[in-house]
Amino acid sequence: MKKMHYFNITYACDSNCKFCAANVGLISNRDYTISLEKFEEQLINENVQSGDYVMISGGEPTLSPYFWKILDICKKYDCYIELTTNGHYFADYNNARKLISYDYVNVQIPLFGTEIQHDYLTGYKGGFVKTIQALDNFASLLCDNHFSVSVKFLLCKATVEGNVWGYDYCKNRYSNKFYYYLNALLVSEKTKLNAEELLEPYSVSIEKMGNFIENEDVIVDTIPLCLLSENKLNYVLKKKHVDLKKIYSDAKLTDASMDNYLGSKCRACRMEKFCDKFLPSYIEYFGDGEIKPFY
Repeated sequence: MKKMHYFNITYACDSNCKFCAANVGLISNRDYTISLEKFEEQLINENVQSGDYVMISGGEPTLSPYFWKILDICKKYDCYIELTTNGHYFADYNNARKLISYDYVNVQIPLFGTEIQHDYLTGYKGGFVKTIQALDNFASLLCDNHFSVSVKFLLCKATVEGNVWGYDYCKNRYSNKFYYYLNALLVSEKTKLNAEELLEPYSVSIEKMGNFIENEDVIVDTIPLCLLSENKLNYVLKKKHVDLKKIYSDAKLTDASMDNYLGSKCRACRMEKFCDKFLPSYIEYFGDGEIKPFY
């Protein structure tokens, strides 16, 4: 079985997102940065194989002084790189061009609505402009199928209207050059501090978004299948499913905290093996009332 190796390679960040899943700004070791030796040691210990996936995130991973050398290690072991970044570093054309040279990379860049909304939610004035410049750079450089860009939208109370705006904006600006994902909000400690703005049941946000989530261009990720309409569910199930063993190599995250919830309702569901399910932190906050098993 192929593996997905998850690394938050640094907790340094130039943003201060209200919904930060890594709780940047709250944790005492926000300057934690993995060393090159530790990064490679973790891959070796987990028996990394050609074709495995390595998820590089943070914090903001490009702020690690070892960022490019970490990508070199991934390339050394012939791994696919999944890079989550706010895009600011790649507003520099030369940085974007260098990343594309690595091949077999999917760069994931979040967009949280209009310029005002995006900058407010990320706590970085001017962040939207840098993010769009990065997307502009990648759009101008894309030339083959080995490098791809995913624009990520967030399923949460604060971004319902912004997701629709962001998708329309990107489609008009970039046509079909990028992939579009809708990811569920993770109920972190920082998210709970901003609960009034951010938190409502996933099902409520989905209902508010209406046709947006039904769009076949919008790929749902980390959203439990029982929350989807029949049409969207069928579309998701038609897609190829790749079984990946998930391995978390991080100072704060553990398998126990990130494993999907698997209560009695989920175990009884015939879609269980295809479903991302809810995370334990979500169930602790909202309960399991939204879980509707397929029997």
